[in-house]
Order: sequence, then structure tokens, then C-alpha cells
Amino acid sequence: MYLKNKRGAILIMAIGIILFVLLLGLLFINILMTDVRVAAGSENSLIALYIAEAGLSWSLPQLDYDSSWRTGATMSFNGGSFTVTLEDGDGGTVQLKSVGTYKGVQRTLRVRILMGNWPMFKYCPERTGYSFPQHIVARELDEKWYYTAGGDINSSPAVDKSRVVFGCDDNKVYCIRASDGGFIWSYTTGNDVTSSPCIYKNYVYVGSLDGYFYCLNLTTGALVWRYRNPTNLRPWRASPCAVDDVVYTACDDGRVYAFDYETGNIKVGWPFLIGNNIAIYSSPTIDTSAGVLYIGADNSYFYAINLTTASLVPGWPEDMDGAIRSTACVSESGYWSWHHQQYGGGTYIYQCSMGGTVVSFDPSGWWHWATRRTYGDIQSSPVYSPEEDSIYVGSGTRRLYTFRCRDGRQTDSYNTSHAVDSTPAVQNDQLFVGNDDNYIVALNITNLSRRYRYNTQGNVDSSPAIYGNNLYIGSDSNRLYKFASQVTPTGTMTVLTESWRDTF
Repeated sequence: MYLKNKRGAILIMAIGIILFVLLLGLLFINILMTDVRVAAGSENSLIALYIAEAGLSWSLPQLDYDSSWRTGATMSFNGGSFTVTLEDGDGGTVQLKSVGTYKGVQRTLRVRILMGNWPMFKYCPERTGYSFPQHIVARELDEKWYYTAGGDINSSPAVDKSRVVFGCDDNKVYCIRASDGGFIWSYTTGNDVTSSPCIYKNYVYVGSLDGYFYCLNLTTGALVWRYRNPTNLRPWRASPCAVDDVVYTACDDGRVYAFDYETGNIKVGWPFLIGNNIAIYSSPTIDTSAGVLYIGADNSYFYAINLTTASLVPGWPEDMDGAIRSTACVSESGYWSWHHQQYGGGTYIYQCSMGGTVVSFDPSGWWHWATRRTYGDIQSSPVYSPEEDSIYVGSGTRRLYTFRCRDGRQTDSYNTSHAVDSTPAVQNDQLFVGNDDNYIVALNITNLSRRYRYNTQGNVDSSPAIYGNNLYIGSDSNRLYKFASQVTPTGTMTVLTESWRDTF
């Protein structure tokens, strides 16, 4: 009996041990399978991340080739797929989003890119006519498309990513697609629109010869607000400028205005009166660091106005020996000060007059230098090249001139068969300008040798706008043209933030 009981206990213990081993085996197998599943999931996630990266790598050249590209894409890749979308941001930025998918696992990558824009005449409040990081290969330019409007296009286009806005002598303001020149909207005013639009946030600001200054919705073209002098209906020729939620412009009633960008209310202390019914073709130029607005008028005087007080800066205005149709340019550079008799550096203000005078001022109103040679009527505006520390300006003498910033020496000129009333745009080592012989030309900034030209079939008084590797300009042929480099350039984009190994 004892032996039987002992054998039973041993059997039970053996069975227990076997069950325990089986349980351990099952536990081990479960842990192993979990590890395999985790490893497989991690591998799938990593592959999805690589596919998302592939989406970015595929998309960047598309955007580099056509800076107006916004259509996005979904493509199969390496047994999975990526979906790319683009969203416009503030300050000329584009956010590129790529979602990689592999075996049900998704990873998302985003990169924010500075594309630049051309939101107003001569690009920026300082009206330098120079922009970075735009990049065009002048020798490789090709006409991409043209949009035919109902009249001459003397207005210079403004570009905001996927939209191009311009005024026309058929009384309209147009907004068209940058990618293919397709129509988006138009707004009809009561007269010609020779003013160049300013794009700020989601609004378009532009004047008309009908006596009204307009604010339009950039997306729809709907009227947001408009203003006219209630006692003196006069044309608005100047091209507006927006800074810190204030829009500055001028009217032929002889006043310089400052409007709240949303409501259209005139800011306290404004407008600034230059003189009743003195025509103002010149547009406001703003030194944003100093808070000063510069503008010329047909009375031959050049003004500096304090933005805060709406009053004249001491030492101004200055007589320019002729009506002023140009828009000034502000830049930082080195110079020889005739007043102080020493070489220094600081802020320049450049302006031209119909009397053929080109002048460099300092902020106090002192003339650093002035050219008094016969340059004819100057309606073109000066632009600045940091590459050469020079300014460039067209003239009624059928030439475009280069002036050295430090001493005003005229170093080069480009000869045409007609007046150069268009204002140039500068980009890297080249500039682009139209003239009254129907051509848009690209010139080397070092010696003004010609790299490229194109016959637009009409006089070109409009000035170029550059966005990415694309150039837009109007013509008296009723056409708004888009040109682009035939080859994919480098340097069109600047990556501001990237997340090549991060998801968010």
C-alpha cells in the first residue's frame, strides 16, 4: 500500500513537471511570437518611414521645377505607397507633407520650405527689386504661357505662390493661376488700372484711374472695401505697399494715405498732404528699420515722412530738378560721404527724376552724390544689386544704366532702340527688364551684356516679377507672360525645417 502511494505521488509530480515545462514552452513561444510581431511591426514602420522620405525626395524636384506646383500626388513605391500634399504658409513658405504607407502602417514627414514671393512692385517695402532665393537660368528661359486680357498691361504683376495678380487698361484687376495661366477671377473698376497690386495676407490692394482705391479678397476677388476722397475724385496711380497691417499709397489729390489693412479706416494723423491736386506717380518706399516712408511727386520734390507721426523728417523734402515718376530704392551698403569726407556704411536712398537726375541720399537728406548728365526723362525706377553694390535704372535716352553705389560713377549701359520705362528686377548675377521696342531682356549685371531676349509683340512698360524659377511680365500686346528655365535649377528653395527621422 505504501509503495502504491509512493508511486502515485511520483507520477503526479512527473505530470506536474511535464505540465510546468509545457507551460514554460508555451510562454516562451508566446514571447517569441510577440517579439516577432513587434519586430515585424517595427520593420514595417521603418519601411513606411523610408517610403515617406521617398515621397519628399520625389516632390522636391517637382517644386523646384515649377514653384507654383500644388497638385500633390499619390504613388506606389516599394510594395507600399506615398501621398504628398502641399499647403501654403506665411512669408512665402510652403509645407510639404508626405505620408508613407506599408502593410497598414503609416509614417508622416513634413518639411517647411521658403519659396519666396513677389507681393508688390519692386518686391519689398524697401523697393530693392532684388529677391532671394529666386533662381532663373537666363540662357535657358522658355515661354510657358501667356494670358490675353482686354487691354494694355502697364501694371506690374504681384505673385503669391499659386496666383498672379495684375491690373489692365480694360478697367479690370485679374487673378490667374501661376501654373498654367488659367483664369481665377477678375474685378471691374470704373477706369484703367495702371497701379501695380500689392498682396498682403489674403487681400489685394490696388488703385484705379476711376478715383477709387480698392481692397479685394485674394481668393474670390470680392470687394472688401474701397475708398475715394469725398470732396476730390482723382486718379490713383501709385502702387501700394503694406507693412505691419497698414497699407500705404498715394493719390493724384496730392496726398499720401495710410489705411488699416482690414477695415480701410485711415490711420490717425494721415493722410499726409504734399499739395492739393499734385499728381503722384511715384509709389511709397518704406525703410522698415527706421519707420520712414519716401515718395516723390510731380512738383519735383522728394519727401521723407515719419510713419508714426505722419510728419516730415527734418532735412526734407529735397528738390530733384524735375517731376518724379520713379519709385525710390533703400539699401544698406558702403559709400563715400561728401558731407563727412570719409568712407563709411549705412542706409542709402536712391531716386531719379524726369530731369535726368539720379541721386543718392542719406536719411538726413544729404546728397552723397548726384548725376547731372543728360539721361533724358527717367520713368523707370532704380533697383539694387548686392552682388555688385550697384543700382540700375532705365532711361528715356534708350539705355539702361549701371551706377556704382559708393560714388555714383556710371560704369555700364545697355543700348536699345526705344525708351526703357520698365523697372528692372535683379536676381543673382542677372537682371530682367522690358522696354518700348517690345522686348523683355536678361542682362549680365557685371557689364550689361545680353543673355536672352524675347519679343512680346508690344511695348513693355510693366516690370518683371520673379517667383522661384518663373518670371512674369505684362505687355501692350494685352498679354501677361510667364517664362521659366528649361532646366531644373538649383537654389530655388531654402529648406527651413525638416523632419527626415521624425514624425509629427
